[in-house]
Amino acid sequence: MASLKPLNNLYHKYIERNFELINISDRDSRKMIENFKKSHQVPLHLGGEAKTVFDIYHVSSCPTFYYSGNGGQITQVQ
Repeated sequence: MASLKPLNNLYHKYIERNFELINISDRDSRKMIENFKKSHQVPLHLGGEAKTVFDIYHVSSCPTFYYSGNGGQITQVQ
């Protein structure tokens, strides 16, 4: 929750520059995510039920941030 406001600010600041933010959860259902997105007016792409994605990218804690360049290659993980 604490990271949503700064992420929303980044989204609005860079949306015109081919910039994208995607937020996923491995434990929340897609329906819960959509309800949360509507009730909190979150413009980011949110996805739920992403256990497979977490496994592929070896996510061990949340939040985890992946940064990629124009070609889609991951450049940094925090």
